[in-house]
Amino acid sequence: MFRVGLRPATTAARILGRRSASTAVSAEEQLSIGSLGTRHGVELLQVELPKKLPDNDYNERKKNVYEHALHTTELWRRISFYVCLPAVVVCAIYVYKLEKAHEEHHKHLIEANGGVEPERKTYSYMNIRTKPYPWGNKSLFFNPKTNIPVEEDA
Repeated sequence: MFRVGLRPATTAARILGRRSASTAVSAEEQLSIGSLGTRHGVELLQVELPKKLPDNDYNERKKNVYEHALHTTELWRRISFYVCLPAVVVCAIYVYKLEKAHEEHHKHLIEANGGVEPERKTYSYMNIRTKPYPWGNKSLFFNPKTNIPVEEDA
């Protein structure tokens, strides 16, 4: 059994009250829809699948596809947990150590320059503005510690 979904109580009553127009299919082979109860004016429906499907090529292929999907899902779940997550953790540790070393080097440069950041070179290709930004002359993610401010052209 599995849940189909949530339906308003009036729609659920209509579904539960419906009769099958097909008389060639037996009652055991039809889907049976049952109610799990009403919660907050919404009726929870439950569908019971037929116990035995007819033996034919279509149902055999459908069963094989379903089993393949189960195995593939389990494979990718294992790959995600046992390969991807550890790889992300290892990369995060590596980048943290790298950035920590970079920060220490930057602090060393400031100390060697008498407590002031060394002068940064500006090149002609830096901070090119062809159109004014609505928020000012700086980029949207401007950081004064890492970005060089643009000279105001009046």
